[in-house]
Amino acid sequence: MDALGTILLIALICAAVLPLLALVVYIVASALGLGFADRILDATVALLTAQWSIGGVLNIVAGAAIIAVGIWCAVNLEPALVKALCLVLVPFGIWRLVRGARILRAARGTPAS
Repeated sequence: MDALGTILLIALICAAVLPLLALVVYIVASALGLGFADRILDATVALLTAQWSIGGVLNIVAGAAIIAVGIWCAVNLEPALVKALCLVLVPFGIWRLVRGARILRAARGTPAS
């Protein structure tokens, strides 16, 4: 299980950093007047789209997890004040879930309704 967590962590870090590194390589190649700079820019756009898609999926998963934790706490914990505070997590989780869906829709190029 530790290996899976490490692999996921490395994949998320790479998804966050690779578009920035590709953009730096494009800037250097463009400044030097190299002919393949436009292909690097196309790759950067693809990496940014992948980054947005991964971010959208991560927001959806995190939103669902926050909703589940809020409901679980409200059902299983005892004091009424704690139950009320746990239920505050549910709208925040719904917001994250909807935000993730909108990010995925924007990454695909589908107009929002």
